[in-house]
Amino acid sequence: MPYIDGICSYSYINDAIDDLGKDIERANRKIVVSFPDSWAEAETQDKILSMVKEAARRGIRHFCKTNQLENLSDEWKRITKRSENVLFPMIVIDDQVARVAFQISNRERSSIFSNSNSTYHIIYRLEGENTLKMLKTLTDIEYCVKDDKRKALVLKGWGMFPNGLFRAPVDAYCTTMGVRYYRG
Repeated sequence: MPYIDGICSYSYINDAIDDLGKDIERANRKIVVSFPDSWAEAETQDKILSMVKEAARRGIRHFCKTNQLENLSDEWKRITKRSENVLFPMIVIDDQVARVAFQISNRERSSIFSNSNSTYHIIYRLEGENTLKMLKTLTDIEYCVKDDKRKALVLKGWGMFPNGLFRAPVDAYCTTMGVRYYRG
């Protein structure tokens, strides 16, 4: 895993997911997840979903968007909004750390050992205030676009009530003077 001035690259998905779990455990405020259709295998999606659910139990706000709701599991559908401005898989944690994945190729690979279709991904972990500001601005990650209308992402899915009880699903929250409460 090469690391250069706030940029770390991963070529193995398991290493990237393990380190993502550590970043999510350290989250203090919010997690924003943006992913296109068929962004990962079901097993990887389930791992990330369980990490986001655990963060929600700790009171961390989470915002998720995709361009294809139809192919998601019911759990992901509960917390994800549809948006037309999803470029590539990206997760931003507390505006301090981002994970970005790029598909390198999806072509038939032939070798003496196998003949199979393979998708290759490279995943980057980025950190740094200015880097994240630029990335968020260029990708519009905290906004949904539908029918040329741009709206801020809102919470959808599980969450905490003011009395500290965990409940799923929840449709929306409001914040007043730092106190989050349920708006049904």
